[in-house]
Amino acid sequence: MDLIMLGTGNAEAIDAYNSSYVIQNGCEYFLVDTGGGNGILRQLRDAGIPWQEVRHIFVTHRHIDHSLGVLWLLRAVLMAAREGSHEGGVTVYGHGEIIGVIRTLVSLLFSPEHLERLDGLVDFREVQDGETVEVAGTSVTFFDVHAPKVLQFGYSMELPEGGRLVSCGDEPARLEVEAYTRDARFLMHEAYCLEEETALKEYMNGRHSTVQEAAAKAEELGAGNLILHHTQDNCLRERKQLYTQAARQHFDGPVFVPDDLERISLNSEEETQTTW
Repeated sequence: MDLIMLGTGNAEAIDAYNSSYVIQNGCEYFLVDTGGGNGILRQLRDAGIPWQEVRHIFVTHRHIDHSLGVLWLLRAVLMAAREGSHEGGVTVYGHGEIIGVIRTLVSLLFSPEHLERLDGLVDFREVQDGETVEVAGTSVTFFDVHAPKVLQFGYSMELPEGGRLVSCGDEPARLEVEAYTRDARFLMHEAYCLEEETALKEYMNGRHSTVQEAAAKAEELGAGNLILHHTQDNCLRERKQLYTQAARQHFDGPVFVPDDLERISLNSEEETQTTW
């Protein structure tokens, strides 16, 4: 099982694609968030993932840097089906609010001929807080991350070789969801900026974490590995080095600060590695 980062940037990022990644389990793909536009198709291509093989999509919340790419994927599915070059459907998972938003946008923006094929090809799966679903060959439990901004769900995924991969989307791992986040083998955590970037930290106003805060939280929760994402791109060339050094001051386990298109192995501890 591998995690392929399609995009690592937050909403303000320009030189990195918005937050989006794929978990590959054998020949199955689970896409988590889709970035803000049709760049999702380019990122999938550059990652060597045929968009036609992406059958499971989870959108965490309605912010545009996470949700709008799904429209381009659904459009591609419907157009290919019309041309007879795409068989089978795709399932879009999300809480009730985001599923409603996506349905509304599709109904307003897609052509009538595309809408005619929608129900036969796209399954909008509204998931509940605490619900476990079989996705891409493994069990995924979705949960409310208790975000103060908008309703957002994270997930906990069972890994084939044991342990869990856990993500709270672009929200800090709060006390309310500790039952899901504690002792994760891989904890994905947003990291908006470094602690010393005072202006950015003040702008965050508690909505996101610094790298140091994310690392301290991972240590507190007993995470085995920490993956930092949803970051600034203002220091893109030095980001990996700077963020890794800062995180290691607070977290004893392996730290991953992936670039766009980087692949992280989710196999056993001794095999965990990254490739570009």
